[in-house]
Amino acid sequence: MSKNPEERKTAICIRMLQYLNTGRVYKISELANELNTNPRNIIEYRKELESIGYNIIQIPGRYGGYQLDSSSILPSIKLSIGERNTLLESYKILMSNPGYIDKKSLLDTYSKVFSTLLIEDKGKELVSVNKINVYNRIREISEWHRLIEKAIKEKKAILMDYEFLKEPRHVTKVHPYQLFIYDNEWRFIGWSCDINDIFYYKLSRIKNIEFTNQRFSVWHFYRFEDYVKDGVFTQNGKMMRVELIASGIRAKLFKEKDFGANQVCEDLPDGTTKVSLDLQENPSTYNFILGCGELVEVIAPKELRDKIKEMSKNIYAKYKK
Repeated sequence: MSKNPEERKTAICIRMLQYLNTGRVYKISELANELNTNPRNIIEYRKELESIGYNIIQIPGRYGGYQLDSSSILPSIKLSIGERNTLLESYKILMSNPGYIDKKSLLDTYSKVFSTLLIEDKGKELVSVNKINVYNRIREISEWHRLIEKAIKEKKAILMDYEFLKEPRHVTKVHPYQLFIYDNEWRFIGWSCDINDIFYYKLSRIKNIEFTNQRFSVWHFYRFEDYVKDGVFTQNGKMMRVELIASGIRAKLFKEKDFGANQVCEDLPDGTTKVSLDLQENPSTYNFILGCGELVEVIAPKELRDKIKEMSKNIYAKYKK
């Protein structure tokens, strides 16, 4: 038996809430398409929902549309910690295989799933990852710090003219989540609308910031410690188990301080020290090892040893003349 008009209206209103609760801004045409209804009806459904206490924000402009006020409360499903972590891990695995599945489709699917979860909304406090003094150029970037702090508090998307390291400078749209200090620099982590993923930015590379009228909700899967752990950006390259032979001052330094995750030092009979640790497969690791000079030799993995050998030859070629 088909539903009567009121039952259908109620069902569509519920589905509309579920879409809006993902934190996305939906254009009227997008909602109409998802709900298989006329765009004119979306305006009516919005009024209906607001009449019973839900605050649906209408955002003007190019990136505008409808968004559910984050203070609105929806019934949620409570998952155990194990279930939640399993869901998050599956998301990360799928996102790391862009050729296997359509990334946008996956993003939309998970946003709907996470919208039903009971997640505690904790205020994000300033984090100092490596417990060192504030970046000494804070006076030069204080305006960017103030604006980003304001955007985080008000949950407003920003348009940022940014000097990227590996691509040309351009304006990017970002949802700022959290300010923190890393490697003696102010940075912030947030949602990049360019790549539809979490990304971090250095305040020193910002050229300009403009506020938008678009409000955002922090993605439900976001946890700071998933992206920065043990003083390492975990998204900057896959981890590898590295074995080194260190001598002299460098051996003493390894025994005094952890330079990577799960670091283990073993003194050898010849007076050197074998060091095993987890490092990321990226240029920072290569530069770190080269910076140790002749006091460190890479034993494993072979790929890293070959990479250091190749870079050393290229350096020698520049100085042999």
